[in-house]
Amino acid sequence: MRSSLKLPAGTVVLDVAEASRKALEDFLAIDPTDKNALSRWLIGSYRNATRFAPRRFQSGITTPPVSPISLTEIVRHAQEETLDAIDAASEPGAERLLARIPDMVDVIPVHDAYGGRGFAAQDASHARLATRVLAVLLADYLTRPDDYVAKRGPGRPRRPSVRMLALG
Repeated sequence: MRSSLKLPAGTVVLDVAEASRKALEDFLAIDPTDKNALSRWLIGSYRNATRFAPRRFQSGITTPPVSPISLTEIVRHAQEETLDAIDAASEPGAERLLARIPDMVDVIPVHDAYGGRGFAAQDASHARLATRVLAVLLADYLTRPDDYVAKRGPGRPRRPSVRMLALG
């Protein structure tokens, strides 16, 4: 079993979860046709959400050839996967969410000086965009799963947004 990473002094587990939630909100707000929006997200809120864990480098990876696809379609696809995963996370039990998660998603257990325990997303080189976003979602969900299920309730839309999950 992997040991838990101690967060730096002054950082609590909820700081990590909030950074993850913010990265999700920002990603879903990206205009897929804005060629610079993804770069701004990667160096902005995504980097902030993954800064708590060491970066994971993968060497010797060979990627199979893929058909050309536009950046717009990659972002749209990742946004759809993320919304589907949020929808799955909003149901009691984790079965539907787990079915949507790829075999390898980089999250690590973390703890703070006050005994708080949670998870942080880890930036992995060569990971698909959707996998990176799902790691951020999973870190938030595993830290505070009740936020996802509790906010759905009867009469809620089929696809809850991350903003629906905001605390307070």
